[in-house]
Amino acid sequence: MGYINRIKRTAVTLKYLKPGQVFYRVKYSLFSVNKLNQKHFSGEVNNSFELLGLPEQKNVISQQNHLYTADILNLKKTYTEKVNWADLGYGRLWNYNLQYGDFLNQHNLTTSQKKVLILDLYHWLINGKIAPEPYPSSLRIMNLIRFLYSQSNVEESSTELLDMLYSELCFLTDRFEYHLSGNHLLENAFALHMGGTYLNNIKWVNKARKLLEHELQEQILDDGAHYERSPMYHNIILFRVLEAISYTDTLSEFHLFLKEIAEKMLSWMQKITFGNGDLPNVNDSLNGVALSSSSILQSARRLNLNTGISIPLNSSGYRFYSSKIFEVLADINGIKPDHQPGHAHADSLSFILYAYGKPVIVDPGISTYDNNEIRHWERSTAAHNTITLNDENTADVWHSFRVGDRPDVKILEETKSSVYVQLSCKTLRNQKFNHKRRFHTEDHIFMITDKTDQTEMVTGRLFCSPDAKIIPHNSILEIRTGTNILFLQFENATDFSLFNYDYAIGFNKRIKSTGIVYHFHNVCKLKISEGK
Repeated sequence: MGYINRIKRTAVTLKYLKPGQVFYRVKYSLFSVNKLNQKHFSGEVNNSFELLGLPEQKNVISQQNHLYTADILNLKKTYTEKVNWADLGYGRLWNYNLQYGDFLNQHNLTTSQKKVLILDLYHWLINGKIAPEPYPSSLRIMNLIRFLYSQSNVEESSTELLDMLYSELCFLTDRFEYHLSGNHLLENAFALHMGGTYLNNIKWVNKARKLLEHELQEQILDDGAHYERSPMYHNIILFRVLEAISYTDTLSEFHLFLKEIAEKMLSWMQKITFGNGDLPNVNDSLNGVALSSSSILQSARRLNLNTGISIPLNSSGYRFYSSKIFEVLADINGIKPDHQPGHAHADSLSFILYAYGKPVIVDPGISTYDNNEIRHWERSTAAHNTITLNDENTADVWHSFRVGDRPDVKILEETKSSVYVQLSCKTLRNQKFNHKRRFHTEDHIFMITDKTDQTEMVTGRLFCSPDAKIIPHNSILEIRTGTNILFLQFENATDFSLFNYDYAIGFNKRIKSTGIVYHFHNVCKLKISEGK
């Protein structure tokens, strides 16, 4: 891409930002923080503080004699004597996870081992070997509070740990990620709220509650979805809401506000969870990172929340259709939210299909946040179950988390079993692209009709589950998942063939699977039906 085009792309990307995001981006760039200022906590902790229990956590760090092994995001690193908390060998996301302090929730380390590790990490922060950053700080704060809370007698816990907790909260309160907004800002606010409650700092509590009330009202949509439209981040934020409910005064207005938010979010989570418990891997989302839907529901029931509220899917831009055989999640949205599309993909009009309770047509998922070819492909239109013109993206996703031009997507017609959607965009080659797609679900048949006004051939792709076996039979494809059989038939496609692709089962972990590619002019129909 030429220099002028790069400037134009950056300008388009920036125009969607809120003024406050630009202000804080400049402010934090000019006034950076290179080390954590050590402070002394002279108050008393809240002895009536209660926390929602966490399910058993994966072992992030293991210790054997003088060796420490970090197993994070499916990548391992072993250290002798001391952990290198600044290790960027596997990228920034891996290093962030190293710094979160998740090891404080493990069962394979003793209390004294955990204290040695967390104090060593804080000494790196205080000595400036690593700079404090708001997001890792937020997660570390909440993990440290859980650790201190788990001790039978807080008075006997290390005074130094309370000092570190207080120091980090002092840093965080002046470093909220207003420039990023989204889930980052919510994590900042939840951490300050938990820390203020635990350390009896009413000023922090009030600041956090004011921000949480504002942000949750904005970030949780009318159908209960978190506005970044990632089921993974949705469940992460939902757990934060549940945890805040567990330690707030049950008679307070804020407690009631959190309950209303949680019940809306629970509705959306259940609406888009497949019958086997899988969350759809749309946008930046993977199973196994956030707590599962079943685990979230268990926590909600312990808090006596109403888990039966059912809000129709609306502004999140997803529709979920169920029949005797099929479950279908359809993406009928553009790029949202406008000012924070970092976790969005160019996947408008894509879909996920389950049959007989098992995945058949899937989203390839994500395996990295690094700015590389894998990340670029995983966010691309060509990596989703929709069509492309010259393999161009329908949204200008670029770098790791940026989006320039976005498509215009609108619903033309909708019933209980179908939806007709139109996408209009301009490609990087300055070509106009108009795509109309109808999703239709019946008891034994799922159909898609695609229409374009292009004179050129367009390409459609279907990414099949790794467990699916595809057998061509002349003009029909047989898809087997276990003992179940489906038939896939194209109408008006000029050709179709199979290809291999990498399906993400975790960060830095992919397995081979098979996809179907087809081509057509103007109109194409595909029908997936029950095999007999």
